[in-house]
Amino acid sequence: MSSQVAGDLALIESGPCSLRWGGSLLGHTMEGVRLNMGTDLRKRMADEFGTNAANMVHQGDNIEVSTTVAELSLLVMTAVFSWGYDFNAELYGWGALPGQISDDVAETLIVHPLSELANTSRDVTFWKMVPTNVQEVEFGSALQDKIFGVTWGTVIDESKSDGYLLARMGLPEPEVPDGAFALSDGSPFQLSDGSYFVL
Repeated sequence: MSSQVAGDLALIESGPCSLRWGGSLLGHTMEGVRLNMGTDLRKRMADEFGTNAANMVHQGDNIEVSTTVAELSLLVMTAVFSWGYDFNAELYGWGALPGQISDDVAETLIVHPLSELANTSRDVTFWKMVPTNVQEVEFGSALQDKIFGVTWGTVIDESKSDGYLLARMGLPEPEVPDGAFALSDGSPFQLSDGSYFVL
């Protein structure tokens, strides 16, 4: 029987994924990996139309990745507690002076569906991620594991092109040929067919 909603059940996906932080796998996760992609829109109002939105202006994107990493390792600790902390194989330190910026701690985060095996075409790559929130860690109970709930947020990578400033999923971003004509802001001039004007 064909679908009455023109659906394809084969397109419904599920299953665990791996997390690669700064080039290294973070190990086991619990409770899945959640991706929250929020668009920041500003309503443009006009007196003629009162409080009805006359238009909306895109101001940016807020992307967060949340998960619970389960292994007490140096890599996990540095990925979760990046801001102002000092870690090595023998010592964990907390309590740095303020003033760090995201460039000091940001790393690339790659989310890879395990069902894809070695195929990376479905990977989601976030160029620069920083931990923005760490949940309470249970250190005093034999009934619970010492797991680390963490949320990472994205910051832009200025070396990437428009549309790819925060992340990429699937096919690589288009390559800009050498000698491509650039606008006054430094961005490449792209023709309506997606090609570039080369000098």
